[in-house]
Order: sequence, then C-alpha cells, then structure tokens
Amino acid sequence: MDGLRAATEAWLECLALSDANPLFNDPYWAQEYAAARLSSEDVFGWTLRNGDGEVIAVLPFRHELPRSRFSLCRALLLADGSFDSDYLDFPIRRGYEDQALATCLDLLAGERGLDAMVLSPIPSASETLKRLRPELERRGLPSRERTVECCVAQLPATFEAYITGLKPRMRTKLRAALRTAEEQGFSFHWCDRADELDQHLEGLFQLHAMRWEAAGEEGSFREEGRCRFYRAVAQRFLKRGDLRFARLERDGEAIAYQFGPVVEGTYYQLQEGFHTDYMKARVGIALRALSLRHLIEEGVHAYDFMEGVSRHKTDWGAEVLHCTTIAFALPRVRARLSYSARSLIDRWWPPENPSL
Repeated sequence: MDGLRAATEAWLECLALSDANPLFNDPYWAQEYAAARLSSEDVFGWTLRNGDGEVIAVLPFRHELPRSRFSLCRALLLADGSFDSDYLDFPIRRGYEDQALATCLDLLAGERGLDAMVLSPIPSASETLKRLRPELERRGLPSRERTVECCVAQLPATFEAYITGLKPRMRTKLRAALRTAEEQGFSFHWCDRADELDQHLEGLFQLHAMRWEAAGEEGSFREEGRCRFYRAVAQRFLKRGDLRFARLERDGEAIAYQFGPVVEGTYYQLQEGFHTDYMKARVGIALRALSLRHLIEEGVHAYDFMEGVSRHKTDWGAEVLHCTTIAFALPRVRARLSYSARSLIDRWWPPENPSL
C-alpha cells in the first residue's frame, strides 16, 4: 500500500497521458478504496519505466477474496470488487501499450500463488483490450469474456433542449414532477460545505437503504467499508471542487439525495436515495431534473448513469456504452485447463451472461 501511495505522482502523470477513464483510474480513488475495504496484504503492483527512466505505466492490483475452497486465486485491478468502479483500465502512457502489457503478463506470471487475472469492466474500445487479446493468444493463455453495458446521456447546451429531446411520455412525467415539487414547496440544494458533508452523507446512506428495503432488497451501504470509502472520496471531491451532491428538502428535511462528481465535463451518478413517503410525488425524478438543469448551465456535457441498462436510464436519454470483462489464465496448468474447458463449453452452449 505504501509503495502505491509513493507512486501517486507518477500514476497521475501516466493517467494524464493515457486514454483511461480519469475518475475510476485515478490513484486517489483506488487508494481510498483500498484503505477502506482491503488489507495491505491484499494489495500489490508495479511501476514500469522506459530506458530513460520515465514512468510508462502503473499496474495496481489486489487479490480477489476466495470464492470457494477450490477456486482459482485471481488478481483484480485495485479498485475492483464491489461494483463501485466502472471503466477500469491500466494507466499506460500512449505508445507504450504493447511493452507495458507484455511486461505486466510476465510480472503476473512470476507472482507466486496467482492463477488468473480479471479485468472488469474495461471499455470495449480500450487500447488495452485491443492489444491484450492477441498477446494472450500468442502466449497460449486461454480467456473468457462477458459484455457489460453502461448508460451515458449526452447533454445539449440548454435544459430546454434536453427536455425537448426526451420522449413525450418522459417529458410529461418530468414536467409534472417539477410542478409538484414547486407546489409542495420542495427546495433544491447542493452540499458544498465541509461542515455539512458528514450529516448529508448519513442522510444519503439512510434514504438509499430505505429505498431498497421498500423494494425488498438490502442497500449497498449496509457495509461499513463502503460507507468509509464514500466518506473519503466525498471529502476529496469537495476539496478538488468536483463534488456535486444534490438534495431536495421539504421544511428543512432532506427527502432525496443524488451523489456524484464532475470530472472533465462528465457527471458520474454514483449513488442516490429518496424518502419512500414521497414516492408518489416523484421526488427522485424532480431532483434529477433540477440537478440536470444546474449541470447543463454549468457546461457539463455528459451524464453517466454507470453500469446497467434499464428503462429508468434510457428514459432520460441515455445510450448504451459497451464494456467488457475479460478473465484469463496465467501460465499455470490448472488455470489453463479450467479456462480452456470453460471456453470450449461456451462455444458449444453459449451462456447469455457467463460468470467469469
């Protein structure tokens, strides 16, 4: 862990000179995730340099928790493992992809006790993915892949233009929610003060849990590790000016939250929650619409709904962005046999959504 923190500046430099997503491959995002959810024994990685001593890549990994007594020991990218991170990739300086990936595979092969590697979810257009496939084939390392779909809405220059671009049914629903919010005296606020942040994060955790419990499921903030992670990244987003933590209030009580940062012109919708007593008032729709109005006025050009495709997202004008999860064997007999056998089965009986 200390070694990865020491590589922060080099990591930032590589990230700026790569095509990797600037939020989820940021060293601070990954380090805060590791600090909140992992032990130092789970974390490992390398920094690669060229002949001139320039850093060309940072390779941050973690050991996957054992899935069963007989499962393969697999490595994941450092921020992977709990569905908090999308668009994961290696921060590799452009032009060094082949060299860095070949070295990465050599280093992973030399890691004692490691059987396989999983990259999830990596953008399907990633240079890493394009160059990794032929390198795995050249080395005779079997792999399996699964398609992962994310949703992103491109935003026009004005909020009215955005509304006009929605389907008529959604335009009606959105305007009705805004009208109800005004009639019932709901007020919109950003959380942009450090002394209020903890209070509103606790509110988000509670309303998020309430929403999912009403649907018969557990909320994602039942784990204290995830709460610690979101407290840490919220503080960092706030300090950098990236935080866009919106809420809807009635008579001073928060009844809906929406949490995410703006990074390089894209808003990332990380978490949300609303009070189920106000479900009929469509407070979630009202809050998203008001947030979108402010974000568009600010000049934000994309609203990222993250992984998963649903009518809930496409109604807001989101389009599908394809990603890929790829898992591959390292040069170990058991891993080769396992992935080769499962790849053969996949060809004969293709699963709709294979488990990797």
